[in-house]
Amino acid sequence: MHSGDRLVLVPDRVTEGEDASGEFFDNERLEVAAKKGTMKDIFDAVSHFCAGTPLSDDCTVVEMVYSGE
Repeated sequence: MHSGDRLVLVPDRVTEGEDASGEFFDNERLEVAAKKGTMKDIFDAVSHFCAGTPLSDDCTVVEMVYSGE
């Protein structure tokens, strides 16, 4: 790892978030949201995708940023 690298951990419940038609948020959308830069971007993307459809479980995201050299 290099200084500034990030590791983002999410449970499957994030990728299994569904929109009104039953489509899953999935890994590809998660990767796009995670590359934007913040955990807020991930939560915003899931919330926008689900558009009011409640998640069936918790939505936990853990982010670790390597600050060493």
